[in-house]
Amino acid sequence: MSDRVVNGIHELTENVSASPYWNHDIAPTTAAARKWGTWDIAALWVGMSVCNPTYMLAGTMIAVGMTWWQSVLTILLGNLIVLIPMVLNAHPGTKYGIPFPVYCRASFGVLGSNVPAILRAIVACGWFGIQTWLGGFATYTLMLAIYPGIAGWGTLPAWLGINVGQLACFLVFWLVNMIIIWRGMESIRFLEDVSAPFLIIVGVGLLGWAYWRAGGLGPMFSSGGGGNFWAVFPAQLTAMVGFWATLSLNIPDFSRFARTQKDQILGQTYGLPSTMTLYSFVGVAVTSACLVIPGYSRFRNEEMLNPASLACKLAAATDPLSAHLAAAVTENTRELIGKAAAAPTDAPAPDGLAPALAALLNERIADPSLYEPGRFAGVALDPALRADLAAPPADAEGKLRLNRRLLEAAYPGDVVQQNLWDPVTVCGRFENPIVVAFAILALWIATLTTNLAANVVSPANDISNLAPRLISFRTGGMITGVVGILMMPWKLLASTQGYIFTWLIGYGALLGPIGGILIADYFVLRSKRLRLADLYRKGGTYWYQGGFNERAILALLLGVLPNIPGFLAAAFPGWVTTANGKCLIPGFFVSTYQYAWFVGFAISFVSYILLMAEGALAGPAEPSEQPAGAAGKTTAAAPDSAGPSEVPGPAAASSPSAPRPGGAGQSGSGAIEFGG
Repeated sequence: MSDRVVNGIHELTENVSASPYWNHDIAPTTAAARKWGTWDIAALWVGMSVCNPTYMLAGTMIAVGMTWWQSVLTILLGNLIVLIPMVLNAHPGTKYGIPFPVYCRASFGVLGSNVPAILRAIVACGWFGIQTWLGGFATYTLMLAIYPGIAGWGTLPAWLGINVGQLACFLVFWLVNMIIIWRGMESIRFLEDVSAPFLIIVGVGLLGWAYWRAGGLGPMFSSGGGGNFWAVFPAQLTAMVGFWATLSLNIPDFSRFARTQKDQILGQTYGLPSTMTLYSFVGVAVTSACLVIPGYSRFRNEEMLNPASLACKLAAATDPLSAHLAAAVTENTRELIGKAAAAPTDAPAPDGLAPALAALLNERIADPSLYEPGRFAGVALDPALRADLAAPPADAEGKLRLNRRLLEAAYPGDVVQQNLWDPVTVCGRFENPIVVAFAILALWIATLTTNLAANVVSPANDISNLAPRLISFRTGGMITGVVGILMMPWKLLASTQGYIFTWLIGYGALLGPIGGILIADYFVLRSKRLRLADLYRKGGTYWYQGGFNERAILALLLGVLPNIPGFLAAAFPGWVTTANGKCLIPGFFVSTYQYAWFVGFAISFVSYILLMAEGALAGPAEPSEQPAGAAGKTTAAAPDSAGPSEVPGPAAASSPSAPRPGGAGQSGSGAIEFGG
């Protein structure tokens, strides 16, 4: 026997350390190293889910026509769907203690596993660089609030595109990531455990602050809309599944440390859907509240801040709202022009006039006649705004909020909101240095917990799998970090903000076929049984032809190809659009791409089973359970010792086809086994 089994958890007893495809970091986890319980797995998901992209998720859905509750429910449904492959792919990690690239060896081959592993690593490296830059830039933005001098630290070559302060914040945040990854998985577990309750408290605290400052949850929660729901729902649901599609592949990198299957299943079920839904709701609620909090919107045209220009514009309008606002402004125009003339000559006009205009409007809003409902009978107002006019606030700040909303309702084309979906923007308006410092800490922890777990652990293992004898987990992590700097993520975001996230999330959706192959191989064809030692052995069960399973590669291509045209249309529209605006991609492929993850998963799942069904898969018989006390007593066998005895699985007994050369392998025990 090369496996010892206790409570369904396998521990390798055979010594395969001489194999060139083994190193300490990708070796099966020992019983002593399994320290992750239900809380640890749940905390992992809290830490990964609380991040800027999650905060902004619902906003992208509201922007295309959903209501706030439709967007939140879509996020919940998408995470419940992706939870299924997440739990399934976590199973072999927990049962056998193997990381993602070693798990891929069973279906793709010992060497072929590098294909899905590197595909996964590419998107992880991209996200690592971007998340690290966002963490560093958030630090820089908030530092400006308490130390404006950071902007003048010095200059860098123009081609670099950033200043010294920005580069310093980026490198400091990058260094913190590297220190933690150098210390290993236990440091990551500790960080996730400690940060999870802190991040939940921060989210609830931000929600409470917004509710208090806005006097409610804002207009998004009382507006109608949602008539476009079914038109945008498929694409938004697929994007939501694609959000964690990459993690649904490499989840064995974490589940290998779980004590039991129950721990990984309950931990993921508790941690993933609930946190994603809650934090996206926080994003909606805080953004909605900020729409009516003074100071979170600005005029698109500087002339809007000139009271004389504004008065003329209002006076020339014919609608009742503009006419009424004109009466509130023109009365004091001369006074304001005099104030502007007395302002310092080196002060830009908007800076000198904005406070005066705000003071005027704030003063005039106290006129009770402004709130007479009849004045707005012919004006199309938001229901929440009309309700507030019917029962105007008594406090000065409430009146200021109402005034601002009236002005924005009169001229929506001249007033734009700041990027209120970005929590950095919201926190950047804080003025108290202590509050700003706390916001920096919260954003650091939120970005760290996501970046380390989601974007460093996977490529570190994947790169190590390329040459296990030369590249350790630490070295793979350092390589990921260097790539994150060399890609200059600030340039990517500056030049491709419009589609970089479409590209990365879309790329994640294209990895659905890998999930289909892994699940089909492990659950359908192998009935959850693997030869643990052969995953590290040349010439063993999973060597196939020269280390590659060509049928798995073919199934992967079959699943990816139908989605490539739609992916190009979504991520690089300029490439596939003619001068007159016509898309060269047929509509069928564009529509299919809305379901990219599902389509790719299904095609590869079915095609892999059919391609492998020419012969029989003989899974190893489960080794006998060992007494619980024997779990820690591991006796290493010789490198060439025989594996566990095997009997043909159910597929072998019922299959009429005999294995063919090039597709069959013979185990050390003499049992014929096709394709793994």
